[in-house]
Amino acid sequence: MEIRVEAARRDLFRLVKHRLEIKRQQSKEAASCLGSLSPLAVLSRGYSVTYRLPSRQVLRRAEEVRKGDPLEILLCEGRLECLVETVRDDDQRRKGTRGSEGA
Repeated sequence: MEIRVEAARRDLFRLVKHRLEIKRQQSKEAASCLGSLSPLAVLSRGYSVTYRLPSRQVLRRAEEVRKGDPLEILLCEGRLECLVETVRDDDQRRKGTRGSEGA
């Protein structure tokens, strides 16, 4: 009887150890995926976040600002404070068409 109990204990220990290893690997994969989507990781790939000052409203479209508006641009390493000189609404990009290059 003790031999069967000991064998069952070893089997249960191996099963728990195996399941913990699987969960540990799944956790590492999920953390890696989340890490690649973190704001700092996105900034490190060359993207930036632009805010209108002084409200610190995040800008998504050029039409949200006017010439002379103050902006703050968050980079991976540092921030820039700028004044808008020109606003261009890129209609061609939104429509998915290309401009007349070379014309």
